[in-house]
Amino acid sequence: MRNVKKTLLIVSVALIAGGAVLAGGAWAAAGFDFAKLSTHVNKFDRQTKTLEAESTAPHKAIRVESEFGNVKLVPADGDAIELVYWTNANRTADVKDENGVLTLSFKETESIGSIEINLMDKGQDDTTVVRVPKSFTGDISVSNDFASTTATDLEGISSCTLVSSSGEVWASDVSTKTLDATSNDGVVMLNNVAADTLRAQSDNGEVGVIGCSSKDASVTSGNGKVTVKESTFDRAGVRADNGTIALAHLACAKLVVAADNGTITGRELDVADGEYTSDNGMITLGYVGSSSAYVIDAASANGTVTAPASNLGATRIVRALSDNGIITIEFEEDAQ
Repeated sequence: MRNVKKTLLIVSVALIAGGAVLAGGAWAAAGFDFAKLSTHVNKFDRQTKTLEAESTAPHKAIRVESEFGNVKLVPADGDAIELVYWTNANRTADVKDENGVLTLSFKETESIGSIEINLMDKGQDDTTVVRVPKSFTGDISVSNDFASTTATDLEGISSCTLVSSSGEVWASDVSTKTLDATSNDGVVMLNNVAADTLRAQSDNGEVGVIGCSSKDASVTSGNGKVTVKESTFDRAGVRADNGTIALAHLACAKLVVAADNGTITGRELDVADGEYTSDNGMITLGYVGSSSAYVIDAASANGTVTAPASNLGATRIVRALSDNGIITIEFEEDAQ
């Protein structure tokens, strides 16, 4: 109990000190004159804009650039792009519609020598909403610094690029030629995405790909768990530098899986050519079908290997290599 109280006291002191530093900075900017130090309460105002219908003024690209505030992409009911966004004294919006390219960008500013308070009405949030008509078939890109980005129910677009520096990225029920979802410090989740080329990556966060299909997929996390399940790929690369990899109900012609420091587990795998490597972690694989259809190459430098005999004349391949970990490979039909 003493340790808990001590920890709470330290945290409280740190928060108070941090607040004092911020207040002191504002006071210093005011020339250490209390008369010049003010507090501004900035209420957000809702802005809406409906563009001309795509049938008469088609767009080839939609671009959103946001420093703060969530961004959401959803389908529109009509044939025009619709925008809903929020502004106040500190947040300004710039909407440009030129040569078929719609650009919505935000800039956050702070008043020198004042303490800024941003307020929303009850039940409201400052999420930017872009409603995309079904007739739009161009490129969509969202760049977000400190908030989440979400895309749902978008069909037939050329490309969709969702990037967040320090926020989550979510995409569900999206069909596109290319989908790129990236976060430096946040979760990346894709659900029911169909793309010729699919990329899901987080430097520091969990990555999940569920119910997706792609000709060429790349799923990676620098520090976080990676989950890929109920998906179909022609080619796929899955990697976790520091985290576990979980595969399930996965059909793939060519699959390469690598974990530097973490276990690799797979169940109900239908993979024609699979390669699994872990520097420091177990590899446990459960395949559909019979082992007689596979050439099996499994080896661990410092761990046991349990796997069926290899059929050198088979056309399917399983490779599993570990420096420090147990390897287990099983097949459904072998157990019957």
